[in-house]
Amino acid sequence: LTVAKDEKQTQLHTQRDALSNTRRSQTSETKIVEHKSADVSKRTASLQSLTKTIEDKLKLRSEIQEQRMAEFRKTEQLQDSVRDARESAHRAVSDMRKVMPRATSLGLDNLDRIVLEERLVPGQQYFGMLMENMELVDPKFRTAVEVAAQNSLFHVIVDTDATAARLMK
Repeated sequence: LTVAKDEKQTQLHTQRDALSNTRRSQTSETKIVEHKSADVSKRTASLQSLTKTIEDKLKLRSEIQEQRMAEFRKTEQLQDSVRDARESAHRAVSDMRKVMPRATSLGLDNLDRIVLEERLVPGQQYFGMLMENMELVDPKFRTAVEVAAQNSLFHVIVDTDATAARLMK
């Protein structure tokens, strides 16, 4: 009976040691779980913050893309306007060339080349044709000016006689 009692006490002592080890292990594991839970909470908050940031950046990118497209459309409209204005100017020059004498037309065609070759400064030494430097106050006077001035409208304005001589050689 004493042997059985000693065995039972040894088993009881072993069981208590095992229980104590299990409790220590449980406490340790509980702390690890709590630590990991806190880490998961932090990461979840970080993830939510990053998700919000990504959504904001995507929204901003979309807005910027829309602005870019609007600017592109404006640019296209301006290019169309410039193209139309160039075509209109070309037609106007063509119509003007039809009404001026051939020699005057040929001379004016070469005038820009001569100005570049002589290195004349536009706006200081060379001002262009008389009609380019005039602006009518009222369009109703246009015909009267054309009839009165006739081919004089195609005369070239320069600053000095020396500049005129450089153009004439």
